Parts: sequence; structure tokens; C-alpha cells
Amino acid sequence: MTQAAFAQALERPQSFASDIERGLRRLDLIQLRDICRALNIGLVDFVKRFEAELATPKGAGD
Repeated sequence: MTQAAFAQALERPQSFASDIERGLRRLDLIQLRDICRALNIGLVDFVKRFEAELATPKGAGD
């Protein structure tokens, strides 16, 4: 998905998507839920994947 399409799905400016991608913007829970919806993943599934990734030792997934 392009930044433009992502921003459009969120009904936000492209700079919002860019700031997220560059790590310049922290998200609140509502924004994260909206992002998950735009990416067709449930918030709970996202958190489970995130936690699993954090639990994986660095270099183990390479």
C-alpha cells in the first residue's frame, strides 16, 4: 500500500503517514485501531504479532 493510499484510507494527510513511517509520530490507541482497520488486521492480532516479534531474539528471524 502506498503512503498516499494509506493516508486516504485514514482520511489524513500524507504527511501523517510519512511521520508514522519515519518514527516521528507516536500513536494513541484510537489511531492504532484505525491503522489496523486500514491494513485489514485486527487490533488484537496486531498486538499479538507485535509481542511475538519482541519476544523473538534478535537475529533469530534472519
